[in-house]
Amino acid sequence: MTATKNVAMNAGGNFSAGVMGNLTALAGEKLGLFARTGQLSLKVSEGPVEVQAQNASMRLFAEKKLTLSSASDISFAGKKRITLVGGGSYLRLEAGKVEYGTTATYIRKVRRTMAAGANSIDVDIPSIAGEVSILSLTKKILFS
Repeated sequence: MTATKNVAMNAGGNFSAGVMGNLTALAGEKLGLFARTGQLSLKVSEGPVEVQAQNASMRLFAEKKLTLSSASDISFAGKKRITLVGGGSYLRLEAGKVEYGTTATYIRKVRRTMAAGANSIDVDIPSIAGEVSILSLTKKILFS
């Protein structure tokens, strides 16, 4: 299907498309997904899911509860800092510094507190390899 201007597809009922190989959607400007009343889901049976904002910020928002969960581990990594904010209280982690603040009560529920020598963990931040463009993606799809 080819057009020099616009293409519109509409269905009064359901619209399904399936492929046994790869499916790629390319947009020169914007790509939007919207479900008016039902859920929007993205599932992979095998392999990772990767989402990147290559030249801007990324935001997740929920009107109600937002849950991140894992059957194994969860790792948050920020090259400069990580800030967790809840109800005005916060925890900020950055190079060589842990800061927390609150306007009310700070409660620690621990059996034992220990102090040890300084330590750190290297941050594994994925790099964005080269510039991604519609032309480069199209060539990759057509010639691979």
